[in-house]
Amino acid sequence: GVPFAVKTLIVGAGLPTLRGTEALWNIESDEVLRKMIGGILSVDGYRVREFAQVADAAATPPGAAPQAILLDTSAIGAPALVMKLREENRALKLLSLAVEPPAVTLPDFPHKAMAHLPKPFAISALLRMVRGLLDSGLR
Repeated sequence: GVPFAVKTLIVGAGLPTLRGTEALWNIESDEVLRKMIGGILSVDGYRVREFAQVADAAATPPGAAPQAILLDTSAIGAPALVMKLREENRALKLLSLAVEPPAVTLPDFPHKAMAHLPKPFAISALLRMVRGLLDSGLR
């Protein structure tokens, strides 16, 4: 048979990396969930900026737009914030954690640049979704 170390190397080589270095905004009112999401993404190399409320993120000076934003798109002010950030960064990606699909509240945001992961979700699904969205190259 094939030695265990070689099997591990072969199997591991086929797995896509979920790590990244991109700037992400995580807007989540639930402190425990916000810290958990931010912590896990930070450990994987992402530069995560956390906000408790959409209004906190909206108060950020122009020029700081992230490459992707994670938020509940049904939150008050969320659609306006997303579109404002899209003006700054036309390649902005959106991961909606809302119950309803993000196209409902953001009909003008490019559908190929958004993904939907309603709560509750598995952290592994979040990591795969973030990486897949950032790698999609679609704008």
